Amino acid sequence: LESPSIKLFGIIFIISTGVLLT
Repeated sequence: LESPSIKLFGIIFIISTGVLLT
């Protein structure tokens, strides 16, 4: 299953993780 909502959540999660690691 590949829904736009999951994709968007994944992108936000990756960006958030990057910000926290910075």
